[in-house]
Amino acid sequence: MISEKEFVHLIAKEVGIDHAIELDEVLRGKTEGTAELMSKIYTDAQSTIIKEWIKQLVQDSFDKKRSLQFYKKCLEKELTPENREELNRLNEKSEIHEFEKLYHSLESLKLKEQLHPIGRLIFDEEKWGKFENIQLYIQELKGKKVNIPLSEMMEKDLDEIKNLRIMNGLRSIDSRLEDVTIIQKLKFDEVEGAIFKLKAHYPYWDEDLQKQATKQVSVHLEESEQSQLNQTFEQSEMMTNIFAVSPKLGQKFQQTVKEAQEKMLVNRIDEVKKELEKQHVDYLLPEIMQTIEQHLVNEKTNCETMDDKQKILQELENTPESSKLLAGIKKELAHKKIKHTGGEVLLWVKKFLTTNEKDQEKDYQFIVNKIEKILEEQIKRTAGKNDKEISQFFVELNWALDKIADEMKETVIQVRKI
Repeated sequence: MISEKEFVHLIAKEVGIDHAIELDEVLRGKTEGTAELMSKIYTDAQSTIIKEWIKQLVQDSFDKKRSLQFYKKCLEKELTPENREELNRLNEKSEIHEFEKLYHSLESLKLKEQLHPIGRLIFDEEKWGKFENIQLYIQELKGKKVNIPLSEMMEKDLDEIKNLRIMNGLRSIDSRLEDVTIIQKLKFDEVEGAIFKLKAHYPYWDEDLQKQATKQVSVHLEESEQSQLNQTFEQSEMMTNIFAVSPKLGQKFQQTVKEAQEKMLVNRIDEVKKELEKQHVDYLLPEIMQTIEQHLVNEKTNCETMDDKQKILQELENTPESSKLLAGIKKELAHKKIKHTGGEVLLWVKKFLTTNEKDQEKDYQFIVNKIEKILEEQIKRTAGKNDKEISQFFVELNWALDKIADEMKETVIQVRKI
């Protein structure tokens, strides 16, 4: 980390020797820091590193009154005379409508953001939280008129205001999601997709709002699915953070997660297959029926009418061993690595020719239901278990982050362990 002495040297270069000497006396405890001195250094400094350090110094050593003076002085030079007058009238006893008047008179988003720390100092946490979320809600409506006065919106609970933002966000990514009943019918992958879109559209949403949005969209899911959902987004956020620290580590993490997920997927598929075979469920039936249908089309075999189908069935009954049709289908199945015996192929072709579309859909739905049930049981059994490869990677990652932290001691960047 950069020492106070080094900061004083930087300020002497960027702001001036006189202000650096004054600040040095403040740091030594010889004099008390003033809003004038701190704001002068803050506004005249060119580097972000000095600006952020001064703000931290103010936060640590100034009371609320002096902090308010500091932020007002930092902002006033950038305002028009009329706005400056309104700013100077703001104090700890100001009402929210007075603050709003100045807020909306500023055209620049940057100036509005500079008003935020002033608002936090003037109003209590709940009142400021409401005001901030109301302004963000208006901004997220993207030009749609809001006829509700601020005073009326301020009467709502903070959670209610946040809920308005969440519902507007959901509408913006999919108009159907305005209906709560539709949200409650979303499947796991649809919920996952909706949350990913929300995160992409509104990356500035705070952690609390993101959690509330996730809960609102996923509350109807099974506990195991919610756990899986949280793990997915934790990994995604972790990957972003690691890439920010080190692209090389980020790539390694990405590859580790991918390999672990692929291994888990293969194991899960094998388990499902074994369980389906154990229950004598012909899970390859849809693929087999499609193969038979495609072969008949390729061979231009006419089987549209019942008479056509009866003719094919009769030929199969009379000469199953010499049937070119069966031989061709067997070849196609072998190419797709679908195990079979001669008798099984004959039965499958007969089933294809004698089963109507409605009964076929029932057969397929039966298989789907079986697979879904087996998967649900698997998820319940594996919920909360960490993959060994990912766990080992985190050990290596923390070791690597320690090394990076040691190498960056002379900078202001701090590396947080995971």
